[in-house]
Amino acid sequence: MAESVSENMAESVSENMAESVSENMAEKLYLFHKPSTYKCKQKVTDLKAQGTPQVKDKKAAHAASHATSESKSPMFLFVDSRESAEIVVSFHSLSRWFEIPINPTEGTKGGKPTSHATSLEASQSQAPLSSPPQEYPAPPPGVLTVEPYSWNSTVFNKPLLTLKTTGVKGALLCLPEGRHVLKFTMEAPLGFHVDCLSNTPFTFADEDTVMSLVEKESFRFIDYATRTMKAFGDMIKAFNDDTSFEERDHEFKQMLCPAFDGKPLDNRMPMETFLHAVVTGITAAHGNQVEYPVWFAWKTLTMGLSSTQFHMPVIAAPTNPRPGEADKVIASFDSPPEREPSLEELMSAVKIQASWRGHVTRKMIKAREPGSLLNESAHTTLVNSWSLLENSLETVGLSIFKSIIQKELDQLERYPFSKEEWNFVSFADHQGQYADTPPQTWFMLFRGVFGCSEPTFMLPKVYSGLPTCFVRVIDNDTYQEVPRIFHKITPHYYLPNRNGYTIIAESKSMLELVAGSKWRLRFLTSFSVLPTIRGELCATFHVREIKDYYIPNRDDVVMRYKVHITEDHLSTIHFVASKSDVCIQLSILDNEREMLELEGIGQIIVPAFVFRRDRTLSDPIVVETAQPEERKKQPSPKPTSTPAADAKKLGDSSKTKPAEKRARRLSTSGADKDGKHDGRQSNDDDEAHKFVIQVKVLRKSWPLTPVQWSFVEAQREKERSEMRVTEPDVPAKPTAGAPSKDKISAVKMLGKKGGKGAAKDNKPSRPASNHFESSQAHWVMRFYSDDSTKDEVDLKKDMDRIEEIKATKRAWEDAEPGRAARAAESRKKYIKDHSVRAEDETGDESAASDTEGRFDDPSNDPPVQKQKEFLQPIDTTPFRKNYIGNGQHLHLDEEVKKQLEERRVLEFNRYREWREQILKDREEDKKKRYQEKMKQVETCLHLQERLDAARTAIIEPREVIRQRILEAEKKRQEELAALEAAKEKEKTPKSPKGKKAAAKRK
Repeated sequence: MAESVSENMAESVSENMAESVSENMAEKLYLFHKPSTYKCKQKVTDLKAQGTPQVKDKKAAHAASHATSESKSPMFLFVDSRESAEIVVSFHSLSRWFEIPINPTEGTKGGKPTSHATSLEASQSQAPLSSPPQEYPAPPPGVLTVEPYSWNSTVFNKPLLTLKTTGVKGALLCLPEGRHVLKFTMEAPLGFHVDCLSNTPFTFADEDTVMSLVEKESFRFIDYATRTMKAFGDMIKAFNDDTSFEERDHEFKQMLCPAFDGKPLDNRMPMETFLHAVVTGITAAHGNQVEYPVWFAWKTLTMGLSSTQFHMPVIAAPTNPRPGEADKVIASFDSPPEREPSLEELMSAVKIQASWRGHVTRKMIKAREPGSLLNESAHTTLVNSWSLLENSLETVGLSIFKSIIQKELDQLERYPFSKEEWNFVSFADHQGQYADTPPQTWFMLFRGVFGCSEPTFMLPKVYSGLPTCFVRVIDNDTYQEVPRIFHKITPHYYLPNRNGYTIIAESKSMLELVAGSKWRLRFLTSFSVLPTIRGELCATFHVREIKDYYIPNRDDVVMRYKVHITEDHLSTIHFVASKSDVCIQLSILDNEREMLELEGIGQIIVPAFVFRRDRTLSDPIVVETAQPEERKKQPSPKPTSTPAADAKKLGDSSKTKPAEKRARRLSTSGADKDGKHDGRQSNDDDEAHKFVIQVKVLRKSWPLTPVQWSFVEAQREKERSEMRVTEPDVPAKPTAGAPSKDKISAVKMLGKKGGKGAAKDNKPSRPASNHFESSQAHWVMRFYSDDSTKDEVDLKKDMDRIEEIKATKRAWEDAEPGRAARAAESRKKYIKDHSVRAEDETGDESAASDTEGRFDDPSNDPPVQKQKEFLQPIDTTPFRKNYIGNGQHLHLDEEVKKQLEERRVLEFNRYREWREQILKDREEDKKKRYQEKMKQVETCLHLQERLDAARTAIIEPREVIRQRILEAEKKRQEELAALEAAKEKEKTPKSPKGKKAAAKRK
């Protein structure tokens, strides 16, 4: 319908165009284009659904929202042409939709529904005649924006075209020759329709369709590569003509190594890359072995183009050997000498080789002289060899220029096709699916490790349909995260490293359930080699959730958990505090050395961390990654950092591992450039590991309410009761005889090491309960592991300090039986003798009301409770310094005063020397700055003198020429004046007296 209307309008305008223009010159000229007259026509339409019915099924609602978000993705226009292109863009915006309101009570008469017209007439008849017409608000306009786009850049370019309208608006988009990728962003209140018309072929589609076209080389790139190869072929054909060969050689070098900003390019690298590719292609065309004439001809040609010698395998035997000669040659090569050559034989071989190289070099120089027999033979051989590559010039040329750009990407702007290849993209896709996620939950879509064999400029991108999804990339060597801009990862240079890079896609569900759907990971790069995934991308995770209460302490430590592993384990840690604005710090320690430290507010996410297992002498140093059958034969190493009970528990599950699990473990343990994984990461890997996850509160940012403080006191009381070795009310029965010294020392050593007693009582300070008080201050830590490697790791609370204290108490009790009971009795007796009861005070009502008003205010200190009894203050006067007693203080003698005075004088002298040194440095700096100023003035004067000298050198020859011209002009003017005077003299008549006098003289 839109096409027919536009055609009729175009015909009417074309008939009356001349008359309207000739009668009145209009301010604006509206042109209507016929879509049928254009060769390429593409359009896109999008209408928003109004009044969408509510869907009870949350999965269906999520699928609908997912489809809507996918349909709102921007469109892309791709043009690749050798000529300039003109594209007509028409934008239709649906900004308003009029609907006739229907009263449900008046919509039926006698049980029969009435029509819209009847209800409209009734409403108009009932309305007063004097009422003004209803005014509708101005509709919001739709906007279309067209801008250049590249997947390899985060820079937003200036829009080429912007259309803003509430109806229909069009514009002509003019593009120069070459390849262009434009991003169309459309926004409209209710819907839009976009038409693109042009006689130049173009593609207007979604991102996937356009990206498949951008992956190919542009037309100008193909043409330039082909022309360069043809220029090299013309140079080969002119090898026997010296003049023509120099011209073709210069033309070829200008195309291969063009100048930029007047500066020529160093042609060593491009020429070596070009000749290496050509020689390799010639060798492959001859069956990977060439005859001696071919080798000699190409050596002669490359000798003048590059100093690098290229290897071409030559057939050992002659082409037409004499009878029995080939057998002798082959036999001589097949039977190496059984003894080592002597020094004289080595010197002879060196002399022969030097003579042979000199002979071949002189022969090559002679073969480059036009007109000689060697030159004609080499020319014929080169032409015949080049004819084998003429059918694949485009492929060879493209591979050559790609190799040149890969090695020196900065030189791309020198070539004329650089403006099109800046958005060249090569990509690889990896797909998967994530599971259903409950509301208000942080989750990962996938996690994996990739490696780069060479420096790669790359951008990972994830398509999932989730608005809160973003990507993280972490260097497994340094645990540094690749920078992001507004949660979007930027293109980055990924250097080859040992352990690869971990990529994670994470998201968070909002108030509704997130139904499982598909995701797609895409690696985008330009001229670099795409990274390779080590193992597989994991989308199913095993989550260990640990939840506990927050108990404040003097070290501000929230939790400490030990990590026991049997194999190298890649993990993700998510820590959440019940208070959303608390400042926390998460650290991963190895033997109390900090390996990683992160800070956050309310929560912390450790995207990736590799826990290394302990290395033993029996471990292989280098392990190949491509033979899973061989890995099955290798016995799994035994853990060395876990206790005996934990080792038994974890060792049973790691005796037999499938090939996929071991391949994934080895993939995260590191690889070098040759594809081999090093079993020993560093010198520190030789020692036993002891990993601890520790979380601290920073800046006293987690205050508690009085109710929470009372709960904390109850939890602390439980901890104290668990740390008791013997019951305080039941005194220990003394054993017959005191233990020996050897037994006491053994008990102490056992307590320090946390021996059998420590292993027996190794349990959490607060036992797990089915009822968890979520209203109290608490924290949650989730430890994410791959589902296939969940049995390789175990988390336990760090009870080493508690077990050490308990072992020490147990050792004291064994050394002195009844020690704890006596200490408890002594404490009770001291409190009873020195405690004083508080006086009963009638409480102040105002103070009580203030206390009640501040009852719920959080505080970092526990609330002060009113005590009925308190201890008498201790008189510390006798313990103070310089106190003798009876109110007398010790006075300093003369010697001590003299020492103090000398110390003060020494400090004053040090300060004076420091001040003088500072003043001296300032004075020297002032002199230096003055010298620099004078030097700058002298430089300016020198530049002015040079400028005056240059100006004089230009003006003096000009003045000489000017004087010469002025003298010539003056001389010409004098000659003209003399001629004029002579003419005037001749024209002047003579008097009669003069004539008579002349006659008398005669």
